[in-house]
Amino acid sequence: MTKTNKANSGRSLRPRVVLFGVLFSLFFVMSTVSGVSAYPAYPTSPRIAVSIETAYYTCLDGDGMENDVFSVIKFELSSSWIYEYYYWITLELPSGASYCYEVHVFAWTDTIYLRNVFFDYATESGDYTIHVDALLISPYWDSDTVSHTFDPPGGSPGGEPTLVVY
Repeated sequence: MTKTNKANSGRSLRPRVVLFGVLFSLFFVMSTVSGVSAYPAYPTSPRIAVSIETAYYTCLDGDGMENDVFSVIKFELSSSWIYEYYYWITLELPSGASYCYEVHVFAWTDTIYLRNVFFDYATESGDYTIHVDALLISPYWDSDTVSHTFDPPGGSPGGEPTLVVY
């Protein structure tokens, strides 16, 4: 009886070793072969295109002084379900002083218009320049840069400079 038990235990061990070997081999092959991308296939490469539709000065905060800078920025994105991007908007004053702000955007549409208001910045006479640098980070990487220069006539003192995006 003892010899029979040892012989049976050897037979039951062999299928386990073979099964373990097959599973290990399968795991090894699956881990070394590159996986399938979770992103959908795009007919064109993802892109972000930025344009400054308008930029001018006016009174937007009700203080009676035309020292606020208003701009509309258009972002055109390639076809996807969702986008994530950053843009840095910089207002450069005639004196050379620059004010830069970072804006983080999640979007579900291909064309986006964002209004940017710089309250109490137009206090000098001369050329003002708005620079926009955009970086698309999802679904893939792309970037674009644009600038626009305009000249408000003169300036007026105001309150603390502030940016509002809506």
